[in-house]
Order: sequence, then structure tokens, then C-alpha cells
Amino acid sequence: MGKKTVLILVFLSALLLMVSCSDEEPPVQTTAVVSDLVVTTPWTTPEVEKEETPINLSYALTTNQSEDGITVPSASFVSGTLLAINDETSFRYKVASLLPANKISSSVSHFKEQNLIRLYGNKSKNYLLASSLVFIKEDAFQAWEDLMAAFVTDTGKKTVQVVSAYVYNGEESLYSPFVTGYSIAINLYEDGANYSLASYEKTVTVNGKTMTCLDWFQDHCVRYGFVYTGLEGNQANTLATFRYVGIPHALAMQRLDYVDTQEYIKFLRYYSQTHTVTDLENSLIWNIDFYPADKEEVLTKITIPKGAVYTVSGNNVDGFIVAYYMPES
Repeated sequence: MGKKTVLILVFLSALLLMVSCSDEEPPVQTTAVVSDLVVTTPWTTPEVEKEETPINLSYALTTNQSEDGITVPSASFVSGTLLAINDETSFRYKVASLLPANKISSSVSHFKEQNLIRLYGNKSKNYLLASSLVFIKEDAFQAWEDLMAAFVTDTGKKTVQVVSAYVYNGEESLYSPFVTGYSIAINLYEDGANYSLASYEKTVTVNGKTMTCLDWFQDHCVRYGFVYTGLEGNQANTLATFRYVGIPHALAMQRLDYVDTQEYIKFLRYYSQTHTVTDLENSLIWNIDFYPADKEEVLTKITIPKGAVYTVSGNNVDGFIVAYYMPES
């Protein structure tokens, strides 16, 4: 093939590419972002690269403003409060690094990127810390503070101790729910010793009823968006573990008697009709749906009524869980 022929073919290819690009139009849907914060201001569509597992994605939540529904970045199914992490499913949201403790102080930007808050220096005086290097996700922090304030109001105790939360030393498994930043483990620290929340030595009396501290947390954690996931350890220092999933999902998981997000997302996936759960305290009816991630497109479309207040979370497997309610007009 002669040089002249080659040049003509290159010119025609470039011309065709210019024509095809000029026909493209930007998406018209409102782009939602994956977290569990409910915000009512419009969101500017972020730039999204098509990749199977994104790095350092951080999103805020918005309210639907479009007749055409909302869209979420398809790759962000690995981000949110409902990620299923267990012995079979690893944490697929790639963090920049799981930093050694001696590098925490010089790595503030890492934690900002992950929307993590260091409890030391930011927490109230309503509870204790076993370590100054404990972090939780920003959208769980205020809910945790509110839960602890309610505990102190009811019991007068300020001896709950946070022992473990976000992975910070690089040694924990990516199959541990603590790596998400939404799980937290606590016990009681009194008189220089550790006690389980389930201890009958350290009961409390609330409204004339004697109960363990664990009983109180099981009765109240759901209204703050937490689910009780069990006890870990042995004897006096047994830890009670909790997972922040957001109020609508905590209510639904309580009703379904699920303590594991894996069970919950399987239920939503296989029974794909819209589920409803009522928040009696706030007089709200939440609608909960599962949407598979669109593997062929950069954005996945989700149908939500115009004006709905909603949250969206990836499930770390194959899609998104959306919960929404319609505010009173």
C-alpha cells in the first residue's frame, strides 16, 4: 500500500471520529452519589471514569430533582453503608493504603478522602476510647454521638469504651466489616477493668426497669441507624459490635431479624419488589428497592419519584440499595 493511500485512510478515520464525537450529548439525569447522608440541595454531576473497582471514591447524597429519575456511577456499587463483607466477600473498595499507626499523624489527607473522622479530639465526653487511633465514617459519626448521648441521659453512665472501629494498622483482613468504617466494637471500662455490656455486674435501671447495658443498646440502637451484630471475645472483655446502616435499613433488618448485611441484600435481590418499612417515631414510610449495576454503562439509572428524599448504597457485590420516602407537601 502506497504512502498516499495510507494518508488518505488516516484522514478519513479522523474525519469519522470528529463526526461521531459531535453527535454525543451529556446525560440529562440527575447523578446521585453513594453514601447515607440525606441532603436536599442539588448536586453537580461528577466526572466518572469507567472502571471495575474505583479508588478513593467519596460521595454525598442528594434529593432527586429530575423527571427522568437519578443515576449513580455504575462502578460505585463498592461504596456505601450496606457493603457485604464476610469470610467469602472481601472489601472491594480500594483504599489508598491501610496505614501503620505510626504514620497516621502525617496522613490526614488519606482520612479526608475516605470521609473518616478520628474520634480522638472530635468526640463528646459521653464515652471513652481504648485507643486514640480510632476512626469511623463521617455519616456514622453524628448518629453514634446521638446514640451515646441518649445512653448517658437514660443511665447516667459514661463508661462505654470504643475499642475497635476503622482498620488503621494494615494488619486486619479485607474480609472484616471493620474495614468499611461503619462497624464499631465497645465494652465497659469501670474501676480500671473491662466488662462486657452483657455483664450482670454492671446493670442499669431505666424507668424503674433493671437491665444490662447490652439490653439498652439493643432496644435503642435501631432508631439511630445501627444494628447489633453480636458479641466477640470472651469473659469480662467481650465486645459488643454494631454496624451503621442508616435508619430505614436498621428498621428493615430488625423487622426481618437480620444482623448481617449479606443476608439483607440477598433478601432484597431475590425478592425484587418494593419493600416498605415505617419509621413510627418520625411518621415516615420508607420504600426500599434493589437495582443491579449496569455493567455495560458508566451510569446506572434508578427510578425514584420526583421530589423523594432518598439514600443510596452499593452492596459490594452487584448493585445498589435505594431507600426513599415522599415528604409531606
